[in-house]
Amino acid sequence: MQKMKYLGLAKYPLVYNTLLKLDYQNENYEKLDSLMHEMEEKGIGCDKVTFGIRLSAYAATSDVNGIEDTVTLMESDSSGVLDWETYFIAASGYAKAGFWTRLCQC
Repeated sequence: MQKMKYLGLAKYPLVYNTLLKLDYQNENYEKLDSLMHEMEEKGIGCDKVTFGIRLSAYAATSDVNGIEDTVTLMESDSSGVLDWETYFIAASGYAKAGFWTRLCQC
């Protein structure tokens, strides 16, 4: 990653998404926050994949506030990052956390 930064390649979500996915798969969830903060500092916007990885990590750890915040961000994003998979991941996270009543709010 340092070499990619040095070469000026770390200015796109794809580069960060690769690291986010790696940390997610290795259950290094705490690293996701720092990577996303770094993206924000550099003005690198999140794309559908970025949001999906972050949402999946919140669901895996039953972080209901994180799920809600991420879904709210995705709903306000005009680039069309929101789809059925978003709600499926959120619902899975709510179910894992034991929040069945939130699943039934329509």
